[in-house]
Amino acid sequence: MDTIIETLFINMSDTCPHRPESEKSMQVISDNERELNDRLTGKDRALFRDLVNAYDNLNEDISLDSFVRGFRTGARLMIEIEKEV
Repeated sequence: MDTIIETLFINMSDTCPHRPESEKSMQVISDNERELNDRLTGKDRALFRDLVNAYDNLNEDISLDSFVRGFRTGARLMIEIEKEV
C-alpha cells in the first residue's frame, strides 16, 4: 500500500510538465531505444529490454525516494519553525 506521500508523488509526476531540456533528452532516449529494439533480435533484444526495464525501475525508485525525503525534510522544517514562533 502506498503512503500518502507516495500517492502524492505519483499524482504529481503524472501531471508535471517537463522542462524543454528534459523533453529533448526524453526524445533522444525514445528514438534510440526504438532503433535498438528494431535492430536487435533474440537474446540481444531480450537483454536490452531487461536493461531498459531495470533502468526505468531504478530511476522511478530513486525519484520516489528523493521526493519522499524532500517532503519529509520540508515537513520537519515547518515543525521546527513553528516551535520557534
